[in-house]
Amino acid sequence: MRFPPALRPRDTIRVIAPSGPFDRTLCLVGAGFLGRRYRVDFDWTMFERTGFFAGSDPRRRAELDAAIAAPEVRAIVAARGGYGLTRIVHAASLAPLLRDPKWVVGFSDVTALHVECARLGLASIHAHNCAGLGRGDANARAAIVDVLEHPTR
Repeated sequence: MRFPPALRPRDTIRVIAPSGPFDRTLCLVGAGFLGRRYRVDFDWTMFERTGFFAGSDPRRRAELDAAIAAPEVRAIVAARGGYGLTRIVHAASLAPLLRDPKWVVGFSDVTALHVECARLGLASIHAHNCAGLGRGDANARAAIVDVLEHPTR
């Protein structure tokens, strides 16, 4: 299993919404927490809602592909799980992860992306989504920083 590089303070984390819609406030609080240590970016279209999804399949897939391909991004954190990523992950462009490994963080529906990372031989992190960090306690928040910065510990 190949491990992406450990994060350092001021590295870039991209928050994406590849699955279901989520509580905007909780996600922004979670992003704010991450932003105390890292550069956090996201596309405001992640707040779109199309039925049970955080926007259309093409929107969510384009966002995922862009995050994977972005050379400045060191970790990709899902806004929320739910349902939706399993509809698009098979069509995602994952090859850039082999050239430039980055951490994939999340759980629930994000497990589909963890499976694809494992298939490529890359480690990923099954942990809080961004909205979960918005309601997380100090221990949960410290744990995510610890695993991002010391992944082999």
